[in-house]
Amino acid sequence: MRLFICEKPSQAISLNAIIGTTVRKDGFNQSTDGKTIITWCVGHLLEQAPPEEYGEQYKSWNVLPIIPQTWKMSVKKTTSKQFNVIKGLVKKAQEVVIATDIDREGETIAWELLKLFNWQGRTLRLWSSSNNNDALRKAVSNIQEASKTYPMYLSGLGRSQADWLVGINFTRLYTTLAKQNGFAGKVLSVGRVQTPTLNLIVMRDREIKNFVPKPFWTISLMLAKQQQSFIANWQPDESLCDEDGRCINQPIAAQKLTLMKQQSSAMVISVETKLIKSQQPLCLSLNELQKQCSRLYGMELQQTLDTAQALYEKHKVTTYPRTDCGYLQIAMLNEVPQIMATLKASDPEIINTINELDMTIKSRVWNDEKITAHHGIIPTTQAFNIGTLNQTERQVYELIRCYYLAQFLPVYEVNKTVAMFECAGEHLQSRGEQLVTLGWKKLFTKATIDNESDVEPDNSQSLPKLVQGEQCTIIKGDISQKQTTPPKPYTDGSLLNAMININRFVEDPKLKKLLKDNAGLGTEATRASIIKTLEQRGYIERKKKVLVSTPVGQSLIDTLPDIVKHPGMTALWEQALKEIELGQQSLDVFMDKQSQYIQIVINEASKQTVNIAQASDAKKCPSCGASMIKRKNEHGTFLGCSAYPNCKQVINVGNKKKRITTKSAKKE
Repeated sequence: MRLFICEKPSQAISLNAIIGTTVRKDGFNQSTDGKTIITWCVGHLLEQAPPEEYGEQYKSWNVLPIIPQTWKMSVKKTTSKQFNVIKGLVKKAQEVVIATDIDREGETIAWELLKLFNWQGRTLRLWSSSNNNDALRKAVSNIQEASKTYPMYLSGLGRSQADWLVGINFTRLYTTLAKQNGFAGKVLSVGRVQTPTLNLIVMRDREIKNFVPKPFWTISLMLAKQQQSFIANWQPDESLCDEDGRCINQPIAAQKLTLMKQQSSAMVISVETKLIKSQQPLCLSLNELQKQCSRLYGMELQQTLDTAQALYEKHKVTTYPRTDCGYLQIAMLNEVPQIMATLKASDPEIINTINELDMTIKSRVWNDEKITAHHGIIPTTQAFNIGTLNQTERQVYELIRCYYLAQFLPVYEVNKTVAMFECAGEHLQSRGEQLVTLGWKKLFTKATIDNESDVEPDNSQSLPKLVQGEQCTIIKGDISQKQTTPPKPYTDGSLLNAMININRFVEDPKLKKLLKDNAGLGTEATRASIIKTLEQRGYIERKKKVLVSTPVGQSLIDTLPDIVKHPGMTALWEQALKEIELGQQSLDVFMDKQSQYIQIVINEASKQTVNIAQASDAKKCPSCGASMIKRKNEHGTFLGCSAYPNCKQVINVGNKKKRITTKSAKKE
């Protein structure tokens, strides 16, 4: 008997008609002759065993470190029935076909079951990036040996075990240390990815809080040539500017404007025009889809992921969403006519747009060498009526569709001109542009395009034809006082971008390169849940569309050593996991290094005092404004300033026996 194991029921439903498993049973389907059976997981049916499974002593949170010698897995209670179904089917199978999602997580979901069942039979792999019938038929006809993707399982297992070591040991460590100093909360969760992500938010909040606006001045002249006016901006000398090139000397700026206004014209000293071409944007990866949906529609990352997953699984109208790639395979050009026909049939309003496309255009998106585990998210050939989608699904679908259609329009071309002027010994600059070819941008509104690296924002003016040495009339001049602005609080989209580009926050060249090469903190599949976890833990909160840290989150970050909250550890992990996936490093070597790391952090942490703000502590220190922390000493409970010992402010919280004094609190 051949047994197919899917990651979720929806995958099995899609495969039933193709492999002939049309006879429904309890927890599986089978063919009429019983030779082919398909069953399904519900995500992970197993989880890492709790610490107590490795010894009674680990019921106490004070016993650390916990480093298993032989790892154990536990069956999730909520899905134990389906686990038992698969267990029974595996015993009867002659060969197993892994049909889970085509990524590290999908490999792990299947193999952790087969390892637990001590499966020794032939194992095959079904590999399909799309859930529609045509793609699945092709995948079924090209089933490969599972050994080709098995290293992805080892990599996934390494990440799972190492995450368990960090999460269990550090969470118990810092929760215990905090409770010893009066922390009354439940658990202080610490994790390899969630903690550096929290650190990003805390640091941004403090940048904003400590930001001091600084004034600067700009000068603009309105010039004219042959009845066409345009703006030229003063380029102040470096001696008048701050490190960012802004003039900070108002009297001198005013003097310069007076001198320029005394002139009747400004002379052109140079003109440079370049034809700028902006290539079609790539198709959407999950990260890009989440960023766009956050910016355009205010969607949370998890909402976008859930919607994209529904379009893929439920409606089958888009391809696999958890991809980090925006490129498409060259062979997929063969599917273009059928996809276009499906798009027309699903939404008549798009027919005219599609008729204007040029199917002979081959954009940069078609590149086999750039494909990772999955290609970009695109529409499928699944027939449907777009009216059956709800509003959120339609917004996400139309965005995916738009980026796909853009591949069949010309590049965007614009002539960009930079002109330099001299007036009263001062230099001015004017920028302008003239559209040559609108190209793919005709599908996008300005709001939709975003200021990506491959899409340059439009300038607002066009310039007359300028010739070096000629004079342009000065119509008027103005001086404006402006102020520097603080960085903006994180939104879902901007935090996601910071997680992906975490290398920008790292100074070490080696770690910076590793983080850039490995796409930052977390993965496409986990970043949304990481942000949600921080919110559920009370470390961050939402204020309209922005994310801000709480006193609990801030004090936790202040407590943790740099090695735990710095993204450099993730960089090294991802490099090692990739090496495991490529067969360049063993899982045992990787895990030995994690055990050493855990022991070092525990040894160092045992020497420090951990003060964590309570979730209920909205009170601020009356002396310095820092958060007040609930603490205890021999006299009872009191609020102490989190800035101690720099600030020794205390507040009694109702202890009637003896009032807390600064002297008694100091002992704590």
